[in-house]
Amino acid sequence: MNIILRATCGFCKNIGEETKKLNSELSTLGEKASVSEEYGQKVYKISCDVKNAKRVKRAIVNFLLEIYCVEKKREYLYEKLDFSLSDENLRVLIETLVAFDRESDVKYAKRVLKLSENFSVDGFFNFRLKELLTRWEGVVQITKENSVLLSDDDSFNLLLRFLLSTVKPKHDKVEIRERDNGYEVIAGQESERIILSESELMLKLVDIAPVEVTCAKKLRNGKLFCKLCDIFDVVGHNGVYGFS
Repeated sequence: MNIILRATCGFCKNIGEETKKLNSELSTLGEKASVSEEYGQKVYKISCDVKNAKRVKRAIVNFLLEIYCVEKKREYLYEKLDFSLSDENLRVLIETLVAFDRESDVKYAKRVLKLSENFSVDGFFNFRLKELLTRWEGVVQITKENSVLLSDDDSFNLLLRFLLSTVKPKHDKVEIRERDNGYEVIAGQESERIILSESELMLKLVDIAPVEVTCAKKLRNGKLFCKLCDIFDVVGHNGVYGFS
């Protein structure tokens, strides 16, 4: 089986991580993709054994859904939202909005997506997924209408809490472990063993959108701890944290 994915270089500029993940999945299956550039387009040629065809197609579809429903939505929101926020708060807001209604975006795109042997990645997005842009414009308008909630930290955190409450969690519960040089997030069966900075921690939690966050003890950074308590349901191993 052979599948060729084509996309303009401009469309491909921010999909490096998604491409690495696809290559890793293909490698696990004993397959690989060759990449070339032809007439201003990136061309991904994927050949695989018939016995791996279903799994390779599934990996490619997931790759495309990640581009359409996450990366392109992120680009769209950065272009449309021009609030006077700190870089950190803007990033957290954008990632929260990317997660907002993500499940519905993916469900729609997956239903419409028909993978062919010669597939135009950006052509399909521009001509077959216009409803996504309509959905995202609605998100932009709602955010602008509630821009007063971005004016101070308390109301900003309240807005994030509301938005994340509508997101299907990737994991219902996560645990934060504070290390000497940052924070570790344990979700599911295993930790990724990656030490995160304060801003990276927030982005990671927004992406997971957990129902409950556990801390063995209050974090040394009191401001960060209070922020987490405002946005998520934070508990200790012995019960809910409280403030007097």
